[in-house]
Amino acid sequence: HQQQERYRLEQQNFVEEQKNLRIQQERERHFQAQLTKLTEDQRKLALKQKKRDAAIVNRVLKSKGKDDPYAVLGLPNNRSFRLPERFITVIPRFFTLHVPEIQLFAVNAQQIKRAYRERAKLVHPDKNVDGRAVEAFVAVEEAAAILLDEVARAQYDQQILQQRRDRRSKVTGVVWKAFHKALGTTSRVLGTIKMLLGPFAVPFLILAALIF
Repeated sequence: HQQQERYRLEQQNFVEEQKNLRIQQERERHFQAQLTKLTEDQRKLALKQKKRDAAIVNRVLKSKGKDDPYAVLGLPNNRSFRLPERFITVIPRFFTLHVPEIQLFAVNAQQIKRAYRERAKLVHPDKNVDGRAVEAFVAVEEAAAILLDEVARAQYDQQILQQRRDRRSKVTGVVWKAFHKALGTTSRVLGTIKMLLGPFAVPFLILAALIF
């Protein structure tokens, strides 16, 4: 069943990619046809505008490829700082301090709506002449739909949070492994020095530390 679902998604993605490619090619042909009707100065301005349009489309589609709806809308991701709810015992059995959850730097719905409107204007196919503007506009619509849905946004935030924890845990594991390996190597080196130099090992190590 999972294999069939994966195959279905791959087919769906392929069809979507082919559709986007046809739209892109058609829009590019239309743009080139329009260029032939312009003066030299007008063509230069049109090409500059297309370059600017392509830059914003690239940013949107690159963020979509990373599955980051915040970046699609140009928002600073969901890197909010959260302190969980806590109960602190000040005086045992007499007084417990309740500290509610604190959340800083969180992106709110109003900011999401404003970012969506601004992004949508920049990549709207009627204004943006890049061939992939339609694809970018759809990406902006999808990102806004996720972030403005409280349940979908919470699920995405939790997924990203877990990914960060996994990465942090992996990095910590690698660092500790390297540390223990270095510690073991140092221990063997010191043991060898002690065996070779005997009572002169400590003065030798002190002298080496002063030199290096």
